[in-house]
Amino acid sequence: MPINNKARNAFVSALQFMGSLNATNGPCPLFMTMTNMAGMVNYQLTEQDFQMIIEMITSTDPNNLYFQAMSKCIHAWDASSNVEWSSGTEPFTDDRRKLSYELLNLSEPLSQFISLKIPPYKPDGHPVVIAEKHLEWYSLERKAGRNFYWSAYSKHLSENGGWPDESVIALDKASDMVVERLSDPERQEIFSTKGLVVGYVQSGKTANFTAVTAKAADAGYRLIIIIAGTLNILREQTQRRFDKELIGQELISNNHTDHDYYESKDWGDFIAHGRIPSELGSFDWKRLTGEKDDYQRLKRGLDALEFKAKISGRRFNDPVNLHASDAVLIVVKKIPSVLKKLNSDLADLKTHLADVPTLIIDDESDQASVNTVNPDKKTDKERTATNDQIVKLVKNLPRAQYVGYTATPYANVFINPADAKDLFPKDYIVALPRPKDYMGIYDFFDFGPNCAELDSEEPTPKEDAYIRGVKGDDDE
Repeated sequence: MPINNKARNAFVSALQFMGSLNATNGPCPLFMTMTNMAGMVNYQLTEQDFQMIIEMITSTDPNNLYFQAMSKCIHAWDASSNVEWSSGTEPFTDDRRKLSYELLNLSEPLSQFISLKIPPYKPDGHPVVIAEKHLEWYSLERKAGRNFYWSAYSKHLSENGGWPDESVIALDKASDMVVERLSDPERQEIFSTKGLVVGYVQSGKTANFTAVTAKAADAGYRLIIIIAGTLNILREQTQRRFDKELIGQELISNNHTDHDYYESKDWGDFIAHGRIPSELGSFDWKRLTGEKDDYQRLKRGLDALEFKAKISGRRFNDPVNLHASDAVLIVVKKIPSVLKKLNSDLADLKTHLADVPTLIIDDESDQASVNTVNPDKKTDKERTATNDQIVKLVKNLPRAQYVGYTATPYANVFINPADAKDLFPKDYIVALPRPKDYMGIYDFFDFGPNCAELDSEEPTPKEDAYIRGVKGDDDE
């Protein structure tokens, strides 16, 4: 006997209320919450309806809608922090999971089944943050109230990228650590920050700054500038990734068959929102760069970069203007000539740029971004060409939040902190945790407590197992 559609909808709506859409509500008695949801459409939920849904949750098919919906909520409750319903239990603990079962009023057999199939995620580590105090603004309520692009991106990672729930949760937590240290985009006072995010080599830094971009844009940042490496291929890869995982088919094609990716075999894998996001109550993106098109002077087309308030007489970052406006995405190559074009156009704008919340992400920020002029010989005005243009970019955008990403932060942390115009991460440094299943140098070499061991010519056990020697005579 199939489950009644209204009973199924009551189950989905109950979980959305408790966790899927807003984990701050927290778990509530499942049967009672479903009954209330069913009552909204004049349906009287029966005990039989409820038992049939429980049977589906505990069925042998882990991909069924009921188990998957419950799984997402369980993970969300496990990860929630600073919420009233948690009663002081810490995220990702057995106590938190036990509390969730109690609040749901689940039977012991069902609780045991869920724990077996969805064991509590034990993160390998948490982001380490070195930071000045910041004005708290990115609350759970604020995040849940506007989350269109973050929700779409995290869903895309799960359903199309094959990311397990625990990896999406870890990304959510790590990106929150960055976003909450940006200035509130609705804040009346002008405040700019400079920070640094340090991750492992090839460990998901791009995913982190894509998540940060999604959340920042949802919150109200309306100019996003990605400084994406010094080579065309690096810029193109970053542009493509943002287009594929964040912007979406509807905004790229705009009902035209001739667009950047119309001949791409993976066009069907690009994120699809269903309709133009502004028709779904969110905002749209304007892309001023494309897969093969780096930034070019707009000249007479400067309107594409103008930010116009919907309600005159109020600043652009007033909430009534901010959330009714499109966001602008620019992915630029990190070379002086391209950055100079962007700075020139910004200087020509009529927009009061001090009112435009801006996020600048500098990928591989240890490369080319740092001023390498000899400090003993330079004057205050002497800078390397790339550094000079990035510094001007930050200066041209008073509400700019500069976030550098790197796996090798040594050059960044030795920037002169006394040079207020430079890119020293004065506000925060976030060290991302080692990702689960990540393999790096410590997995291939045995580093003992005594550094002298590294001088030995004899291979260590790990080195012998993983590293192929290249010594020997060359073949003729």
